[in-house]
Amino acid sequence: MAPQSTESSLPFDSLSAPAKDGEVLVVPGVVELAGLAERNRAARRGMRVELLGEAVEPLAGNGPLVLMAGHQPEFLHAGVWIKNVVVSRVARACGGRATSLVVDSDEVVDAELRWHLNEAGTLSVRRLALAGSGTFEQLEKRSDAEWRAWFAMVPAAIREDAGRGMPAFVEAFVKGEGDYVSRWERGVSAIDRAVGEETPEFVRVSAFEHGECARIWRRFVGHLLIRAREMAGHYNLALAEYRERRGIHGTRHPIPDLLIGGERLETPLWAVGVGAARERLFVWERAGAVELYAGERRIGVCEGGETALESGWSIRPRALTLTTFLRLFACDVFVHGLGGAKYDQIADGWMRRAFAIEPPGYACATATLRLPLARRDANVGNLIALQRTIRDRQYNPQRLISEATGRVAMAIEARAGAIEESGRLRETARSDHARRRMVSAIIRELNRTLERQLPAGPGDAEIEALRAEIAQNRIADDREWFVGLHETRRLAGLCERLASPA
Repeated sequence: MAPQSTESSLPFDSLSAPAKDGEVLVVPGVVELAGLAERNRAARRGMRVELLGEAVEPLAGNGPLVLMAGHQPEFLHAGVWIKNVVVSRVARACGGRATSLVVDSDEVVDAELRWHLNEAGTLSVRRLALAGSGTFEQLEKRSDAEWRAWFAMVPAAIREDAGRGMPAFVEAFVKGEGDYVSRWERGVSAIDRAVGEETPEFVRVSAFEHGECARIWRRFVGHLLIRAREMAGHYNLALAEYRERRGIHGTRHPIPDLLIGGERLETPLWAVGVGAARERLFVWERAGAVELYAGERRIGVCEGGETALESGWSIRPRALTLTTFLRLFACDVFVHGLGGAKYDQIADGWMRRAFAIEPPGYACATATLRLPLARRDANVGNLIALQRTIRDRQYNPQRLISEATGRVAMAIEARAGAIEESGRLRETARSDHARRRMVSAIIRELNRTLERQLPAGPGDAEIEALRAEIAQNRIADDREWFVGLHETRRLAGLCERLASPA
């Protein structure tokens, strides 16, 4: 029997990114993270987590506390980067080990390097897409020269600005052998050094099956495959509970249910093949074995918890599966960003149901750091007010007349009478179309008469100008610029906003 499901005591649902430039959010606070890690480790000693009927001891069970953050190897913004700073500082203070999970199993979707241009006071955004398809681990290797040519498309004023993190990132990225992820890791480490911060130890998702956690990972995957129907049922129930508590309808949000209605069952795992798109992994339960399918293609079998795949195929975790594995077996505390902190409450429910345990606690960290770009006075409220004024001039001009006398007052009174008559006809003589059209024509003419009494008003040009200013502000207010575009002194200042973890 699973423990009674309860929500986390931390208010993750109510959290939002810091509004002010240079602010950092860490929940629970930095000074509490080491204590949370210690409590998680102590609680796990009293847990019995069974995989395929046998209790499994977590990898992070002895030795230094393991603090972990993680993200896809994209051009991350300061709010993502600060998570690595948090785990590094806390680990250093408590004698622990800081790790950063590189989610190279995610697809290269919309991955791009963005920067801004300021041309005659007008801001615009330029984008440089990361060429390739599939997952980050599947990206083809490129030479130093090819990457130098790629980065050369970024203006030299940005790429070579010694005050920013960008030169350090680019130089570390383009020099030396390695795939995209290796280059990315070197680039991020170079920014950390330029700011004066330590880099956590990088751990790739794609290395699970070969690294120090390989034994537990393979057993965890085998458990999900052999008990696919049970695990998927718990997964969907956890999702349903999450949706019900938040008034979310349907079975697609925030993530879809697993398909469990037919002969083949969907698992919370991905199948990744060489030269093939990432596919949802299905199982077909047969006598004595479980056949594995990447979409419609059979790619292997799982017998007794041991998985045998066709050459070139690998199994990777989906988001909730990944954090469930990490929190149960690979770290003492995981530090999410905002989205992950909110959605991992689903993983909490899944762990309670699937493993009959109270899940280890986790944390959330993010920050807001904007580029020093000039803002305009315009805002969406201004636009709405302007559009309302233009509409009122056409349909309700009397609202814009403060004092009405003489013929203007008579026109307002006549307009009110015509509107009243229009309402009466709509209720009592709906089929008298001729009379209703005549009254509508009278109202329109009275509106034009009243509008002529108003001073010249705003037009389409003014609305377009206001929209352009609002677009400028969106660029200036953006908090998701690549961390390398910021001045290293500002990144250092952001780090100093963290309370001492000691």
